[in-house]
Amino acid sequence: MDTLKIIEQYFNAEARRAIEEKISEIEAGSDAEIRFMVQGREKVNEKSLNIRALAEANFHSLGMQQTERKTGFLIFVHLARRQFHIMGDSGITELLPDRSWSVHAEKLADHFKGGRYLQGVEELLSEVGALLVQHFPRRPDDQNELDNRMVIAP
Repeated sequence: MDTLKIIEQYFNAEARRAIEEKISEIEAGSDAEIRFMVQGREKVNEKSLNIRALAEANFHSLGMQQTERKTGFLIFVHLARRQFHIMGDSGITELLPDRSWSVHAEKLADHFKGGRYLQGVEELLSEVGALLVQHFPRRPDDQNELDNRMVIAP
């Protein structure tokens, strides 16, 4: 089965649009640059990497570390492994350390276990978005530095 067909089982076109709209809504009030990435298959050269290492590699391949204020934020979901990782760039982790996301990660895991993928991601984005808007309010000269579309790993 091709990757897009696998991902469609979890995030159809309507769900992807809803996620992208939510990201745009959050970024309208924040300097943060959010990406949502889904990988459907295990790649041979990635089998030895844990989920965090995969997320970090994708964070860099997407150029998220290059935002002006270091406010890139990635939600990486690996469907084949049934795992995900949430991470922010250094500008975010200075104020909101990685442990800040553990409660949100637990909620997302519960949604995923119950088959509520879109609901889980939307709730995560709402909660994390509120923190990002609070701690990283949009500046008047802010520009959208990264695409808001969902990333589907090949």
